[in-house]
Amino acid sequence: MTAPQVVLGDVRVLSPGPPAHRFRGDVVISGGSVVSLHPAGEGTPATGERIECDGRWLLPAFADSHLHLDTLGQQKSVVRLPRRLSAEEFAGLLRNVTGDGWLVAQGWEDPLAELLRPNPRSFLDAVRPDRPVWAFAYDHHRAFLNSAALEAVGASLANSDGVLLEKDLERAWHRVPPLPVDPERVVADLHRYGVSAATSFDGTAARARWERASAQGRITLRIRHSIPEVEFTARVGGDLPPPQLDRASWFLTPWVKLFFDGTLGSRTAWMKQPYTDLPQSFGDERIAATSRDGLADAIGASGWGVCIHAIGDAAFGAALDAIERVHAARAVRGSSGVDRIEHGQCLDLEDLPRLAGIGAVVSMQPCHLLEDAQVAPERWGDRCRGAFAARSLIRGGIPIVFGSDAPIETVDPWIDIGAAVDRVDRRGRFPSGWLPDQCISFDEALAARTSAAADANLLPRGWGRIEPGSPADLQILGCEDPAQVRTIGQARLERLLVGGEWQRLSEGVAP
Repeated sequence: MTAPQVVLGDVRVLSPGPPAHRFRGDVVISGGSVVSLHPAGEGTPATGERIECDGRWLLPAFADSHLHLDTLGQQKSVVRLPRRLSAEEFAGLLRNVTGDGWLVAQGWEDPLAELLRPNPRSFLDAVRPDRPVWAFAYDHHRAFLNSAALEAVGASLANSDGVLLEKDLERAWHRVPPLPVDPERVVADLHRYGVSAATSFDGTAARARWERASAQGRITLRIRHSIPEVEFTARVGGDLPPPQLDRASWFLTPWVKLFFDGTLGSRTAWMKQPYTDLPQSFGDERIAATSRDGLADAIGASGWGVCIHAIGDAAFGAALDAIERVHAARAVRGSSGVDRIEHGQCLDLEDLPRLAGIGAVVSMQPCHLLEDAQVAPERWGDRCRGAFAARSLIRGGIPIVFGSDAPIETVDPWIDIGAAVDRVDRRGRFPSGWLPDQCISFDEALAARTSAAADANLLPRGWGRIEPGSPADLQILGCEDPAQVRTIGQARLERLLVGGEWQRLSEGVAP
């Protein structure tokens, strides 16, 4: 069904750049696209619906270039833990959960309360011996399990403290009964934040769920999804389909996701030099060099793109090696694609010229610095000069896009934008901004959530701008000045168009 013609009268248009363009007047929309822009009341058609906006702001809708749709949906069934809590608070939250079956919680981080050390398993056994308990850290790269949970996933109880990390965690989690997910509810929540496009990184079953919901017309969200390494290796040379690259599609699968390391919070980010506060550790090199080379060759030869999780500077350097191999193999095949480094949280700035030559996209989440600024200086020391280095990346001509990594952080795009602009952490350790020389402008941060996302996420050309021919994914805001907005509440989102159709902005608990 073709969306009807609509005239938005007297709007203040902010079309992201580069360069950003501001304009006040009328915007004509028809067939799911922007048709024309006119000075207020001049040359606009008399037919179709006319909505008087009285000087409200018109911006493109947002893309979230890195989140986890299925995991976001599961949060409705998860016990949310404060990041810092006492053992008594932890125990109380778990004891208050009724029912039976698995009890899944998420949110704790270091430092641990005294009663949880040195054996979280014993602590959980004392609190909830009656059912399997799985308690994710906030970054989803560590988890505490009680004895019932360890037995249920087939893990050995001998000498186990109940702590799982990285690959061991992933293998065990696949044995936990899946939590329920309602795609319609997840998308309704995203729409309340002005989000109309999302790139998701979950497993095979999750991807199938979201592709099915999209094909059935149950959701209105432009979704790009990866396939995990384990699926690629199982299917390559067999029934692996070619990557989906049609930008007009509402659902695409263009990338293979690889994990080269872990996280700062779990001290598993792979570093070139040891952790400052843990000198015996370089972090976790999750894929050995020979395996990385083989994967890169196979991915490129199959025509696929690659998204590489790389948080530490050693992982980032290895990602550059891998992307070069992907490019070489794809060149032989004669195909092209978009390759990305996910997170890029700690860069060796000397690697940036090489990155610029490769042409890969850095998909960063500035919202993580709001918490990570608390621990990064002690763990990375002087290497923090390359932490969340948005200004250095832009100065080097390297394309960057932003996302939330939800549910690790809030899906609120304005918090992400504000973190990139201000770099002020949540606890006030750096009230003038952490590494302020890496701050970027509001227009640059907005572009990383809109116009820059078109190519990085294989969205329709012109997406994220407001100009003739661009897709009508648009939001109307009642705020005075978008550049001063730092939360969705301050933005005062009033209406959202996706594909030229108005979306119902539901109410509920923010994910």
